[in-house]
Amino acid sequence: MKNEQPLLRCSNPYHKRQKPVLDEKRLAEFVRVMGVSMFTEKPVKIKLYQDDADVELVGLIDKIATDSRQLKIGFEHTYEWITLDDVIDMKIVL
Repeated sequence: MKNEQPLLRCSNPYHKRQKPVLDEKRLAEFVRVMGVSMFTEKPVKIKLYQDDADVELVGLIDKIATDSRQLKIGFEHTYEWITLDDVIDMKIVL
């Protein structure tokens, strides 16, 4: 009976993952990566936070909309707008 308690807690649909809090240094690194990516036209790997599981995207940064805090990421035949507030990691793909 003692082992059932953790299972009940994990299966609770109201238990959400916590979004990581990013410090200023990490945010400054994202700005640098975005600039390098746009200047060199190198793709980036972006990890986005979502409640159920993180999502990774790889593509080229086509546009940065500072007013709406969004990035336009281009893929082979399509693109997607992502919200900067959802980004938890960003790296240049070498």
